[in-house]
Amino acid sequence: DIRVYDSRTISIAQGVLVIKASELIQKGYALEGIIEELDKMRAKQQTMFIVDTLKYLLIGGRIGHVSAAIGTLLNIKPIITIGDDGKYHTFAKVRGRARAAAVFIKEAEKMTVQNPAYKVYFTHGDGQEMKNTIKEEIVNRLGSQSVEDWGWISPVACVHCGPGFVGMLIQEE
Repeated sequence: DIRVYDSRTISIAQGVLVIKASELIQKGYALEGIIEELDKMRAKQQTMFIVDTLKYLLIGGRIGHVSAAIGTLLNIKPIITIGDDGKYHTFAKVRGRARAAAVFIKEAEKMTVQNPAYKVYFTHGDGQEMKNTIKEEIVNRLGSQSVEDWGWISPVACVHCGPGFVGMLIQEE
């Protein structure tokens, strides 16, 4: 019995759902029960990523030439999230890597204060230095027991985001 499940997400968030589905299968859950649990889990995900260069958004047709030129000139770092509809949405546009990192840290703090049962996952596309900076600050503020580093994103995601990409998933338990 096979069903297609639309995770309406990508990367780490999708991987976490796959691991959960596997755990539920091992526990003997029926297919409908697995889908219900995945839906609940997906509703408690906040996925965000920082795009370090606008070049790949331009090449992929996600932004126009004027936006890319102005954004590059102003050192704009878009922070993108994935909505309940599975589509990308701009969460913030900030100038510089330090401000982008601060947005990640602030959002992690905000979400984990609301619900202390959480896990924060990180990934990157040749953005290890920035990822490590963000991760270290979150570990300093929130503790290390609920932070995982998943390393590099897939080549497909790298093509769309370019080098310097940093992704973060905040998963409420």
